Amino acid sequence: SDSLKGCFTFNGADSFKDGTSAGMLTSYNTVHVRSQDRFGGNNSLKFVGGGYVSPGNAAKYSVTGGLTISAWIYIDVLLGGEGAIVSKWDNSVGDEYLFGVYSNNKLALALQGKTYESTMLGRTVLPDTTWIHVAMTWAKGGLTNIYVNGVLDTSSILVDSLVNTTTPFNIGGQGAGLTRY
Repeated sequence: SDSLKGCFTFNGADSFKDGTSAGMLTSYNTVHVRSQDRFGGNNSLKFVGGGYVSPGNAAKYSVTGGLTISAWIYIDVLLGGEGAIVSKWDNSVGDEYLFGVYSNNKLALALQGKTYESTMLGRTVLPDTTWIHVAMTWAKGGLTNIYVNGVLDTSSILVDSLVNTTTPFNIGGQGAGLTRY
């Protein structure tokens, strides 16, 4: 699709290529290892404590018309704090969007609109030690949905438009401000 901004399969060597552009993902804090994926292969990343990867701050990761993020996640143990699945968020003027897991193992979404920030918490408590498919959608105008294993978990009207920032797009952590690994 022309609107696909990134597809990260982690199925190559440790170069972590972005499947849509062959761009390299940079590893930060190097506290992640390859781990068994949901199919029994060695194509997932396990983040231990404080590591994340990032393709940088390419303009393609800033959106205006709509946004969908989906990921397969595996939670080893109940989180002690917040953990970002993906983010363009630095906890200051560089906030755009953050999709993650909150300390109660519920999905959390934060969006920065032109005039205010809006957040939404999922309803489903995500189980530990099992693969879960999670997704969120946001449409210009505000309709926002969170899905767990393909089932609508919660829906709301949030911000009508997103700001665009140069904050890097990160996978597995926030990176700046609060780390949210």
